[in-house]
Amino acid sequence: MTETTLRRMFDFDECIDVTFERLARLVDTVDVKYTRFSNMSENAIRDSDFFNGRQLIDCELLALLFNEKKTCNNM
Repeated sequence: MTETTLRRMFDFDECIDVTFERLARLVDTVDVKYTRFSNMSENAIRDSDFFNGRQLIDCELLALLFNEKKTCNNM
């Protein structure tokens, strides 16, 4: 690696830090929105006339889709 290449790499250090911080904030935003969407979807399924909390298959599908660990038949 030449000295010029090394100096250019250090010149980009601040740019890389700024880009990384923006990416980290974006990932946090996506995580929050995904969690909200997932909760809305779960609630919509639970409130649906097609969902029966006393049916094992309904509970298993809900657990599979949303990693739901709560007991289902107590709804």
